[in-house]
Amino acid sequence: MEMVTLNAATREQTGKGAARSLRREGTLPAVIYRAGESTPLTINEKELMGLYRNIGRLSLINLQFKDKSTKLAIVKKCQVHPVYGNILHVDFQEVASDEEMTLFVGVELVGEPVGVRIDSGILEHHLRQIEIRCLPVNVPAHIDLDISEVEAGHSLHVSDIIPPEGVSFITDPKEIVAVVSIPALVEEEVEEEAVEGEEGAETAEGEEGAEGEEGKEEPEVEKKKKKKEEK
Repeated sequence: MEMVTLNAATREQTGKGAARSLRREGTLPAVIYRAGESTPLTINEKELMGLYRNIGRLSLINLQFKDKSTKLAIVKKCQVHPVYGNILHVDFQEVASDEEMTLFVGVELVGEPVGVRIDSGILEHHLRQIEIRCLPVNVPAHIDLDISEVEAGHSLHVSDIIPPEGVSFITDPKEIVAVVSIPALVEEEVEEEAVEGEEGAETAEGEEGAEGEEGKEEPEVEKKKKKKEEK
C-alpha cells in the first residue's frame, strides 16, 4: 500500500456550527479513532481531494501535526454531500505499522470468460468485496481475479483466489465470487415464469366467464316459472 503525508491539526470546537465555519475557510472537520478513543481534527480540503484523485481511498496516510508528531492512519469513512459530491467530514482509523488490521477490499474481475466469449454465457459478479487481514503496509488497493478461463455453467470461489503476499482472507472460501450462467437455462426460467403468468390469467378469466353465464341464466328460469303460473 502506498503511503502519503497529509497535514492535520487537532481542534477543540465541535458541532454543526463549528463544522460549517471550518468548511467556509476551506478546512474539513475530521476525527481519528484509536482503541475506542477519538480525537477531533482539521485537514485541508484541497490537499485531501488531491490525494484522493492520485492514490484513492485505500492508502496509508501519515498525518503530520504542527509539533512534528505523526499518526499512521487509513480513511475509515467519508461523509459526502448528496448533491454536490464534495467531502464534508472524514473519519480516520489510526493503525500501527507492526499490528495486523482487518478490512474489506474490492474484488476486480480480469479478462473475459471463455463461456461468455464463445458460448454467449452471462457473467454474474456476486462477491464484490473480500475481508482480509494483514499489516498496514501490505494492504492491497484491490484483489484481482482472472476469469478468462471460466466456462459457461461454471463459477469461481474465494478459494480460487491466490492471496497477495502477506495477506490472508477471512471471507468464507466457499463464497461464490463470479459465475457464468448458461443462456438456455436463463431463457427457460424466464419462459416458465411467463407461462405460469398466462395460466393464472386464463384461470381467472374462465372463472369470471362462468360467473357471468350463471348470472345470465337466472332471468330465463324466472320467465319460464311465470309462464307456468299464468297457464
